[in-house]
Amino acid sequence: MGVDFSIVILYNVGVFCNIDISTGSSLDKDSAATSNQPKGGNMKLLTLWLIDKNIPLSLWRKKEEDFSGSDSCGVVFEGWNAGKELKNVVAIIVNSMSHHAAVELVAREWDSFPSILRMRLTQELNAANGTRSGNKTKGILRLNEKLGGRVLSKVDDRLTDRDLRVIDGRIISRQRPVNPAVAGAMRAHGAFTLPSDFDKMSPAAKRKIRKQQAEDRRRDRPGKKK
Repeated sequence: MGVDFSIVILYNVGVFCNIDISTGSSLDKDSAATSNQPKGGNMKLLTLWLIDKNIPLSLWRKKEEDFSGSDSCGVVFEGWNAGKELKNVVAIIVNSMSHHAAVELVAREWDSFPSILRMRLTQELNAANGTRSGNKTKGILRLNEKLGGRVLSKVDDRLTDRDLRVIDGRIISRQRPVNPAVAGAMRAHGAFTLPSDFDKMSPAAKRKIRKQQAEDRRRDRPGKKK
């Protein structure tokens, strides 16, 4: 079985160049288009090209023709300046989420982005969600929806309680969500329940318990200053 060793090499000149490492020769345009490379491997990315040209991502439809005729593929992340370039690209993309057109472009090219760019974008988009302007947050949510929920992490912060059930003679442990209303009622009224051995306590101990419960009632009473 033959193995295709063609890969994509990023050069400092700022273009994506297709090199066949088995021969060291450049692949022509037609060969690169038909080679069996990973998805997006030989694809020029309009997003990175626009960023390299300092053109807003929201104007991508007006620049598609210029992009098609250009030999440059835009920003690359290689060499000593890779970290700075990556940080700048991520910041530009995140800040562009307030524009519908930019969201559409990023969603279209997401799977073709370099893996390091997708990873950093996912981190920054999660951090920006809900903390930026309303339009940016809406754009991030739209992008997440277009990509099938692959961008934003799903965190379930509901309280849960673990209980044990006997089913068919076996003890089964399970987690169940805690109803906030029930939990609030238990906190509000549970503290005022008298101990089971209250009747056997001394008068001084009973007074101490009643005094503490009275303080708890005043503290938890709705609408009253604590």
